[in-house]
Amino acid sequence: MPDVPVDQNQGILPKLIATLVSRRRQVKSLMKDKKATADQLATWDIKQLALKLTANSMYGCLGYTQSRFYARPLAMLTTFKGREILRSTKDLAESTQLRVIYGDTDSVMINTNADNIEEALKVGVDFKRSVNEKYKLLEIDVDNIFRRLLLHAKKKYAAINMVEVDGKYVDKLEVKGLDMKRREYCALSKEASSRLLNLILSGEEPEVVVGKVHEYLRELSERMREEKIPAQKYIIFTVSSTSGIVSASPHSNILCRNSAKIPKTTPTPTVCPKCKWPSVHLPKENLSASTT
Repeated sequence: MPDVPVDQNQGILPKLIATLVSRRRQVKSLMKDKKATADQLATWDIKQLALKLTANSMYGCLGYTQSRFYARPLAMLTTFKGREILRSTKDLAESTQLRVIYGDTDSVMINTNADNIEEALKVGVDFKRSVNEKYKLLEIDVDNIFRRLLLHAKKKYAAINMVEVDGKYVDKLEVKGLDMKRREYCALSKEASSRLLNLILSGEEPEVVVGKVHEYLRELSERMREEKIPAQKYIIFTVSSTSGIVSASPHSNILCRNSAKIPKTTPTPTVCPKCKWPSVHLPKENLSASTT
């Protein structure tokens, strides 16, 4: 593994990445404009995400053998320094009596032990400043303030995010990596998951939450048995390959049934022989119909 150069002019790739990061920072500063419209905010958000993905993809180029920028030692050095910085950030937080709840790749979540948004923001800003002072070419920022957090597994969590709207902070459910975000789940499943997460993260007493969860599931079960839910909410939109193989999930395997008889231009509904729920088989050529 190569050593990190100390005194050396910036190479081509570092300059390109620095330019992308600088442009993203400019776009994110525009998003703080209180007078910005919803369309402008949506456009800027897409742009900053595109710049972020482009910058992050450089690591993949360094590790991909067919890339013109292939340099495995540099790819290894990137992941090594990332782990080292993450561990150092965790140690810094704990040295200031802050407990790290979760950390992954390029982020850490800390418990501020604050009971109001102003104090939590102050703790986050102070910690951000402490981290940024340690590095010359690295900068972190406060991305989210979570009121409550449910950690399921690595890269999978749900939280109540405090989002500023018209000068006031409002609660917004944020979900990362959970199955309800995946395309191969029907609308009803996603609605139920969202409702349950809101109940679990409501902050009410556990006994009250459990009672509400059971009540909601009983009502949903009755509506399903009485066929009061539109059939469209059971439809699963996904994309299959020409060979008919989608994935190892049971509901995806249903789509493979009679694939040879399915036209390549029109999505064809099929019904699971066990649960009787409708699914839709979308041929690979009909990619435009794969959105939910």
